[in-house]
Amino acid sequence: MNRPGGATSRLVWRSRFSEDGLFEEGIQEFWAWWSAIGRDGLLAAIDGDDSDIAEVLSQKVHELHPGLEWQLTPINDGKYCLALSGSGNRMLRVLTETAMVWAPVDDDRFVYAAARIAQPLTPVEFGDVLVDPSQVRVATETDAEYEQLDLTMWIPGTEDYEDDDRAELAMSLLDLALGEDDTERWIGIIDTVDADPGNAVYLSDLGGVIALYAPTVTRDEWKVYETGPTPKEPVIVSLNVAAKHIDHLLHGVHAEVRIALTEVTGLGMPSEAEAERISAIEDSMLDALPDGVLLVARETGLNHRILHFYGRNADHLEDALAPFEEHGTHDIEFHLGIDTDWSMLSQLR
Repeated sequence: MNRPGGATSRLVWRSRFSEDGLFEEGIQEFWAWWSAIGRDGLLAAIDGDDSDIAEVLSQKVHELHPGLEWQLTPINDGKYCLALSGSGNRMLRVLTETAMVWAPVDDDRFVYAAARIAQPLTPVEFGDVLVDPSQVRVATETDAEYEQLDLTMWIPGTEDYEDDDRAELAMSLLDLALGEDDTERWIGIIDTVDADPGNAVYLSDLGGVIALYAPTVTRDEWKVYETGPTPKEPVIVSLNVAAKHIDHLLHGVHAEVRIALTEVTGLGMPSEAEAERISAIEDSMLDALPDGVLLVARETGLNHRILHFYGRNADHLEDALAPFEEHGTHDIEFHLGIDTDWSMLSQLR
């Protein structure tokens, strides 16, 4: 791509995940098997028929990806939810979201989900203890910066267990009470304690706490901090720490816009005048961004300003970032790549 003023931009495509096409072909075959055999076979097993359909279903799901699992949840009036699950793996969660594109239409017996949904809170075996989730107490504290709830959990009967083991149990109980997606979306730090933490609710009421909190969030909370290879080579990072991968599962293309600074200090930072010029370029581009393109981070230092975006596909991102080409005063490079699980953003955090 050529720009006025002789500066050029460069498109680099690097694929981090090449299984998408194979997965899409496999998921279509899976749903064809389900519609022809699996659905009626599972209903017959639910009604009491002696069948190996559950084992066959597990095999079919593992053929899609060895890390995938399935869950069957009764809903009401004889209806069930069949969910595919990546068990907390972000990459696999994107695959299950993709799988739902080809899922059958919900009917009077089955609905379909891309993650495990909330379950009835029945007792859970934990070592030598039978844990009753209905007795678990949870205190919440709002993390306004990350727009999540930090939890302190008391799980009666587990006081003699190691903290790491209790933390793993706590995550399992949260998945039961909230479902995988809401646990990922709303829950931050989890501490387990040996007694009722006070100002707590029962685990079964945690969903209600989240329902009251959810309308207050913006998903637009920025944190600024300094990093860089050495103190004499600082980099100022501005990061939207409230942007959640779970809310943008199909935004799997990362675009890095690298603007070369034309006037810098001895530390590689923009001069005051240059900072104003760069801000003007950035503002004009951001004002023209279409829906579905997310700015998630900025880096300033080492003679560059770098902007990080996510979008659904490369063509859309290229078109959205085209306004940068109107500026002939700076060299600008575009680097696009697949980043399905937002690993770049995790590294910046």
